[in-house]
Amino acid sequence: MSKSKITQGEKSSEKGIKITVKFLSAWPSIIGNNKTINLYIENNTSVLDLLNFLNKKYGDAFSQIRDMIVVLINDQHINALNGLNTILKENDNVLMFLIFGGG
Repeated sequence: MSKSKITQGEKSSEKGIKITVKFLSAWPSIIGNNKTINLYIENNTSVLDLLNFLNKKYGDAFSQIRDMIVVLINDQHINALNGLNTILKENDNVLMFLIFGGG
């Protein structure tokens, strides 16, 4: 298995690109009380890599809601960028929220 392109916590010399991920709206208890996390990523890390990291970090509960997640990078929807292949850059602010339906 390949080494993760993403780490959480203190900056390391290997992974120096910092991004902030904020979880907005009513997230399930899987992410706990910490609605904002700082991550350090390698160059050429994509939104898909980030979602895969979060899936591994939070497990099956995250994978069950993954298709309902909306992702914005610096207030732009990823579909206006390069979708899941959008490359994250230094100091990007990633916002994630869930789509809810009902009536």
